[in-house]
Amino acid sequence: FASPEATNRQSVLAHAAGSASVYTPQVIVNGRDWQRWPALPANSAAAAALPLQLVRDGDQVTARVPALPGSPANVAGYWVVLEDAHQTKVRAGENAGETLNHDHVVRLYKPVAGWRSDQPYVSQLSVTAGVTQNPRRVGFVVVDALTQRPLQALTLGC
Repeated sequence: FASPEATNRQSVLAHAAGSASVYTPQVIVNGRDWQRWPALPANSAAAAALPLQLVRDGDQVTARVPALPGSPANVAGYWVVLEDAHQTKVRAGENAGETLNHDHVVRLYKPVAGWRSDQPYVSQLSVTAGVTQNPRRVGFVVVDALTQRPLQALTLGC
């Protein structure tokens, strides 16, 4: 399920975290790989969510981010389209002969230009519902433009 955009994003995240290793983490919490999912750390950003809104009108999804006092001066964001219920039949290696199930497969990763956090921001994306056997969601993520640390993420079903 790789793409050049996802590979580039992984390199940016590894650099921001000061890591020489580039890989696909399962879950990122407070800008770091979190391997104890589904448990979250007590001090996770989830406890102090920003007032991000996603609104769907047909195939058009609008992200509305109000001014964010107290946030880093410059923020950025990106759109993602995720799909569930994919399967891969493994032909070689330690999992040869197995069928692996994949959820949250990134089908689109689209960065948007950064903005000053003291200003409201609106972004739009056109996205179709996809196919029934692979349920699809669209999401918008707001990050600190300097560190790439996520500040909030929100998803909607398609």
